[in-house]
Amino acid sequence: MSCPGATDLAHENMDLRIAGVLAQHDDTGPAPVPVVNRDTFVYVVRGEFAVTADGVRIVMAAGDGLNISLARDVSWLGMSDNSYAVWGSA
Repeated sequence: MSCPGATDLAHENMDLRIAGVLAQHDDTGPAPVPVVNRDTFVYVVRGEFAVTADGVRIVMAAGDGLNISLARDVSWLGMSDNSYAVWGSA
């Protein structure tokens, strides 16, 4: 899956997908991992992100985690420079 600022961190033979997103203020993109029919987890390591899942926007800061179950449309917005979040889905 292609996403600006994302690095794929998972092994290709695993069902678990893991990616990291490095974002600047106002960077935006789709979820860097597959989300349809999957459970997704987002953990903000530093900075701030807004994550939108099926139209619901959640603002997250460093140390926040979010579980998303079976969403169809997930995207993110960087809300500060050098923000970094780890995403996982299975």
